[in-house]
Amino acid sequence: MSVFQPRRREDLQRRLAAMKLNLGCFENALARGAAEAASYSEGAPKAGPELGRWLRTVEELHDGLIGLQSDWERSDPMGQPTWLNPSLQTAVVVSSGDENCGLVTSSEPSNRNPKGLSFGALVAANEQMRFFDTLSKSGKMVNINETWVFLYYAREGFIYSELSMPIVLSGSYIESWHERIIFPRFDDGTKTFEPVADDEPGQDFGFTIQRR
Repeated sequence: MSVFQPRRREDLQRRLAAMKLNLGCFENALARGAAEAASYSEGAPKAGPELGRWLRTVEELHDGLIGLQSDWERSDPMGQPTWLNPSLQTAVVVSSGDENCGLVTSSEPSNRNPKGLSFGALVAANEQMRFFDTLSKSGKMVNINETWVFLYYAREGFIYSELSMPIVLSGSYIESWHERIIFPRFDDGTKTFEPVADDEPGQDFGFTIQRR
């Protein structure tokens, strides 16, 4: 598994730019989701805040990705909100994660809630290095051979997140990843990613974790 945890915002921006993505899209999505989750009172159903967070995160990320005008298109196979980039043969989906999300720990992160068939098909395409064919909203058939999950986990006023490529789905939960791009911690107070100290300018902070 490869893990990329940059110390500078610029390094992360460059990594995302290679994927025709922009860090601001994810930052805005987390901010909108956090605001929605905070809008619920104690009288709301228990699942309300986190469901609302996911809905607004998806909505804001959609507006951001489509607004980039970088070939991103929307698809919803079997109800799973998915963004497709035909030129890169890449897909992006959103999911809440568990307590390991956005951190480099001894345990790999997973999705917080079980996933369905459409999500499983996208992950299978990563694992088996084959194409996943789906229709975009424009009616065009798109071949996808890379699916990335924007995973987030909210805790104590902060949101931990990453954009990662899963390769093993056991039942309804992700068990393993091919590559993880770790985002800075998102501060729910300032509504931005926290700055990270640049201790050694110019150093490549990507690294690989080998399984034992």
